[in-house]
Amino acid sequence: NEKIKSAHSILIVGGGPTGVELAGEIAVDFPDKKITLVHKGPRLLEFIGAKAADKTLKWLKSKKVE
Repeated sequence: NEKIKSAHSILIVGGGPTGVELAGEIAVDFPDKKITLVHKGPRLLEFIGAKAADKTLKWLKSKKVE
């Protein structure tokens, strides 16, 4: 928590469940932080349906996760 508090920006690598959850938690707890989520695949959460993944992406964007 202290490292997150002192960071100007946060980079999360991986758009699977762990990366998405981490990005969401940080975005909620630290709304002023610049959070970037990087994923090499065609979309986040590739193992779930496209509709659910799209909703997740919209929610993350609403929390200013890039």
